[in-house]
Amino acid sequence: MDVIEIIKQFYFYGQENGFRKLQEGKVVRPRGSETIFNMSAISEHISLFDMLSETGCVEKYVTKQLSYFSNKLDGVGINRLTNPMEVGLSFLVKNCKEPAEMIYHALAFLQSIGLFTHRIYVRCDKELEFRRWYIKTGIPSENIYEWKNIEKFHIGKQRPTGNYSYLYYKYLNGVVPFGTIATIYRDGNYHFDVVFYAERLAMILEEKESIWGISEINFLLPVVSSLPIDFLNVNRFVLLFRVLVLLIHGGIGEISNKKQGYFLKKIIRELAFLLDSKTISNLSKKKLVDLSSNLVHSLGYTDLNIQQKRQLEESIEKINYFSIDIAKRLNKVENMLRNQEVNSIDFRKLKGEYGIFPEWIVAKYSDILKDRGIHIEIKKRNSIRSLALGNDNRLVDIDELLGEKNV
Repeated sequence: MDVIEIIKQFYFYGQENGFRKLQEGKVVRPRGSETIFNMSAISEHISLFDMLSETGCVEKYVTKQLSYFSNKLDGVGINRLTNPMEVGLSFLVKNCKEPAEMIYHALAFLQSIGLFTHRIYVRCDKELEFRRWYIKTGIPSENIYEWKNIEKFHIGKQRPTGNYSYLYYKYLNGVVPFGTIATIYRDGNYHFDVVFYAERLAMILEEKESIWGISEINFLLPVVSSLPIDFLNVNRFVLLFRVLVLLIHGGIGEISNKKQGYFLKKIIRELAFLLDSKTISNLSKKKLVDLSSNLVHSLGYTDLNIQQKRQLEESIEKINYFSIDIAKRLNKVENMLRNQEVNSIDFRKLKGEYGIFPEWIVAKYSDILKDRGIHIEIKKRNSIRSLALGNDNRLVDIDELLGEKNV
């Protein structure tokens, strides 16, 4: 079952069970918004939660939201689950009196698309009775891990906070973190935000080993594999190119050094680094632009318009320009690494003034760094998501991964 079919089944299930459909917001929020990107359905529909009262009737909504996490580019194309642009499928519920019933509805959808309850694992906040609620729905008690002081569920300033539970599915050599069920308890009522990530569900249901293997994405692999890039960088290029297309489709068409255009420029330069001074031919550019239609159609969106396709063509030309430009800058960095005193090299200045990220230096010049005894501190994400399947096929210790000692 691919992403578009999962989305259709989600809406069908919601409407069959009395959930009202809400319009999806754009991944790129209007200028002047509190954030540049939409990162959840609840943030798009936050006004629903402005008034929480004990006398309100139950309100149930179903929606989806394409979200972009611009700070999660590390590990893309390496870690099998890392994907900075994802579709969240959401149930939003107000004034629920029976939380176990709401959780049952959420898990029943998962069963309807072919997942098994006994393979679901839960990590939840001890502060609420999540454990009891999940056991009532059929989750084995040994699959539930309670944490103390888990991060709180925030829906904005001047609004009450709530509690999280995280869902995982036993798959391959570990687990796939595929969703969250969060709730706010106030004045006798529970208010829920349920999110399932469509691409991760598709990975499980299509029996793929990585996020770039799902049918929504993998059709890019042959064209990208033919580009003049190292085969180790193909998967990263595929996922970042997908981000580029969806940002342009979302309304960011021009690069700049600030605000929305900065994030487009960052993706373009990340793609350019992977080319390592080489360029994309006109024939390959045409193939990539043509395939962009498949990318947006696979999520149920209308095609890029004529202007957006032109912006994509221009972005690919900028990738070529920056590929050469970054290579020249890196050559200067190489001379510094080889010839200057180690203590005289200011890596922060290289990033701030020359636009050369420490990650690029480590990736390209690891041997030189090792020979000269230079250590560059790189932030590595050790989140549960990044560890859930690891980067290879070694078995993941689920108790160690989800147990409270990971706090």
